[in-house]
Amino acid sequence: MIFTDAFWDTRNLGVRTAELKFDANETVPVDEIARAIEGYEYIVAKVPQQSPLTLKLMQDAGFTFSECQINFRHDLQDLPERQVLPTGSIMTHRLTRNEDVILEQVGNGLFNSDRVFLDPAFSQETAAKRYVHWIEDELERGNPLFDVLVDDELVGFFAYKEPEEHVSYPYLIGLFPEARGRGLGKALVIESLIASKEQGCTASSTHVSSNNPPIIRCQESVGSRIAAMDYVFVKHQ
Repeated sequence: MIFTDAFWDTRNLGVRTAELKFDANETVPVDEIARAIEGYEYIVAKVPQQSPLTLKLMQDAGFTFSECQINFRHDLQDLPERQVLPTGSIMTHRLTRNEDVILEQVGNGLFNSDRVFLDPAFSQETAAKRYVHWIEDELERGNPLFDVLVDDELVGFFAYKEPEEHVSYPYLIGLFPEARGRGLGKALVIESLIASKEQGCTASSTHVSSNNPPIIRCQESVGSRIAAMDYVFVKHQ
């Protein structure tokens, strides 16, 4: 069991937060978990798939299942072509010209399927603020934001970093509300992969929540493959 004081989410959520990471089928005495998380108000635990012993441990320790976190990976040697949209247009991207536009959209609740948004212990405003802070932190580290356009219309964005050499991590991908319902999701994922290739990466990796079936379908439709999956449990105390 790896214990992490999640100070970033303590700031984001306003409650003292910790994360636990388990190996496959790892078992730890319940009282050891209790000692590790003493004094913390919100605890997130991640358990690899096919770990029935650890899943039983989570129940015994009073954790509640929240979501599956799915890691998709894409070999950029097999890069899909840009889609021609029903209007005859194509989607393009550029380094953002106005970070505040993206941050405002995110702050208004652009993402509504993650474990924090769906947790009644937190407000939707808190869930949105968590994403805003995440983007701001990555911008301070020098990781870019990209605008996504159809013709000259700004329809969405993706946020980008490279945690491994030559492996991109588009950690947030979003369509703005006025662009939804137009069949742009697949094109948006493709655009993030094209940008990754342009940055010199050979592979792209990202995580999505099982609470968000549309992005799962989009990832699968462009040829991304599931590389790993964790069960995510939470506990309030």
